[in-house]
Amino acid sequence: MENSIKVNDFVVRFANVNGTGSASANALFTKAVFRMGVPVTPKNIFPSNIQGLPTWYEVRVSEKGYLGRREGVDLMVAVNPQSMKKDYADVMSGGYFVYDSSKPLPPGYDRDDITHIGIPLMEMCNAEYTDARQRQLFKNIVYIGALVALFKIEFSVIEQLIGEQFKGKEKLIEPNIKALKMGEKWVEENFGLTDARASALTVEDKALTNVRASATPDEDKALTNVRASAMFDLKVERRDLLGDKILYGGNSACALGAIFGGATVAAWYPITPSTSVVDAFAKYASKYRVDAATGKNNYAIVQAEDELAAIGMVMGAMWNGARAFTATSGPGVSLMNEFLGLGYFAEIPTVLIDVQRTGPSTGMPTRTQQSDLLLAAYASHGDTKHPLLLPATPKECFEMTAQAFDLTEQLQTPVIVMTDLDLGMNDHVTEPLEWDDTRAYKRGKVLTGEQLDEIYGGARTLLSAMDDASSGANGNGHVAGGNGDADKRVLAAADLEKQPDAEAESAGSYIEQFRGKYGRYLDIDEDGIPYRTIPGTHLTRGAYTTRGSSRDEYAVYTEDGDAYRRNVDRLARKWKTAEELVPAPLFYAPQADGTERVSSPNVSKGSKQGVIYFGTSTYAAREAIEMLDADGIHLDAMRPRAFPFGKAFREFVAAHERIFVIEQNRDAQFRSLIMIELGAALSEPAAAATGLSDKLISVLNYDGMPITADNIYRQITANF
Repeated sequence: MENSIKVNDFVVRFANVNGTGSASANALFTKAVFRMGVPVTPKNIFPSNIQGLPTWYEVRVSEKGYLGRREGVDLMVAVNPQSMKKDYADVMSGGYFVYDSSKPLPPGYDRDDITHIGIPLMEMCNAEYTDARQRQLFKNIVYIGALVALFKIEFSVIEQLIGEQFKGKEKLIEPNIKALKMGEKWVEENFGLTDARASALTVEDKALTNVRASATPDEDKALTNVRASAMFDLKVERRDLLGDKILYGGNSACALGAIFGGATVAAWYPITPSTSVVDAFAKYASKYRVDAATGKNNYAIVQAEDELAAIGMVMGAMWNGARAFTATSGPGVSLMNEFLGLGYFAEIPTVLIDVQRTGPSTGMPTRTQQSDLLLAAYASHGDTKHPLLLPATPKECFEMTAQAFDLTEQLQTPVIVMTDLDLGMNDHVTEPLEWDDTRAYKRGKVLTGEQLDEIYGGARTLLSAMDDASSGANGNGHVAGGNGDADKRVLAAADLEKQPDAEAESAGSYIEQFRGKYGRYLDIDEDGIPYRTIPGTHLTRGAYTTRGSSRDEYAVYTEDGDAYRRNVDRLARKWKTAEELVPAPLFYAPQADGTERVSSPNVSKGSKQGVIYFGTSTYAAREAIEMLDADGIHLDAMRPRAFPFGKAFREFVAAHERIFVIEQNRDAQFRSLIMIELGAALSEPAAAATGLSDKLISVLNYDGMPITADNIYRQITANF
């Protein structure tokens, strides 16, 4: 039987104990593959406690560029006795089970369809190190060294990674390199077969079987290793498939997007899996938000007493003209509902990053889901709707977070960036982040002092002249003491206030429509978006009361039903405007380089069958679409990137007889969004809802693990 080598196409899973230092060691394997130019995607599967429970780190290597999680494990590194039984069962037939052979395996670990590779990890470390903690930490590095040798990974690559990881701590470099070489040497000494000997030895070698039947345990272990060496069929070969792509996490990308988007304020309450968003923001702000002349920080980060307080601080900062954000997960969004309703009704810009996890309640805090969709879209009581941005890659996390600050000020409403644990806390291969230095922030409809004077007749009064001299406000709606620092309330690296804003400049053409009096909630442009003022813009004009209770167009409290209806109808018009401002969907057609092609929804494969996917379902969905194509099942595909849904989205749904909706939650929440929004938009909602119900077929995954292409393939083919 001839061996077939699997080059750059396999899954490795590391099974460790949480808190034993395995995470950084396992990541070295991923980074080494990436440095060799091969597409790779890691998944860190960890418990919600601090230390002691099982943790896994899964790495998929795919020369074809498939970045979704794959079912099955080709090689398991099992060093956790707690989970070993399950880990053993998860190895695919024909795969490899690597374990610490310092102690013999318990009874029952005798599968004949996999290869057992025993490496005496603890025995080696006990002989080399005296400190208990060092023994544990270096055991992880020893098995990485063994894998480097088994997979033929270039040792210089892993050596360079160690140097980078411990830069500034040079004393740690040499002992880590030593541990790597211990693992590498063990493999070379125990797996030192020539190509001729390896090709001559097969799984069905009867002579070897006969020898093993009468061998001692030590002899049997040696024979096992000889057989494993001969049959080891997994290999990493250098390629040039990544170009200038980077390996980056979504939470860090969101934080950097907030920096480039002009954020100077972050308020949050720590919660998994979103805490690292603000951690990364603090790191980036300490570099990019420091005044070069004075050395003073031009940013504020506040850890609030709870999530409700955090979003209140963010709203207060944005109401005062700063750009601010908070980051949380599902339980935090639940608490923030009250303020999100206030932001919608009082029209206060707010940016919220929701890194979704498995719910409800505490749920599984360290598992992923797309299960906050309905909660976020309609957060708060009454008729509320919030724009959602749906990134699928770290690059989109960066871009959409930056865009969220423009959108929230343009629309004067909370905007929520919907990522998830998989996207946020795992590294992903992504396109490099790009920023146009000529890009101007879009502040929306913000009136200047001069425009307020024009509204009231154009005459410059003594008070308005004093306003010019005083240079602004101290951020609470009162005049500052003439210190010339008015722009500090919106301070950003790119000088927010100095950037031109086409909407603000065009306001002059509509000044006369105010009819001599500023009205905070007047819809003079008929797009549902009123003009706002930032506190301190003018000494005597442009002030209004911000309230969550009903008011008229001039922000005056009222319980008049007609005034209330006019207000909420205007908010509905604003929602239609939002359709034109949020990112448009992408329509998928397989390209040679694996990218998506942006096209009209009417440009398709001619299929009456469609598929919708979004966010981190994207990776697996792309692969599943290719699997289905190969089987003759051709699907037109759309990836929505935002809510509300626009014209192109509606056209795609209308053009197809059946549409599979892929999402990672139990209750088909995205399908429900389509039913609610598209059904309500049509002339006969009841009939439309019935038609949509028959048309939309759910493809669901909700076990807390990222969805796989195999899962999608099975669910879709079951309908043909």
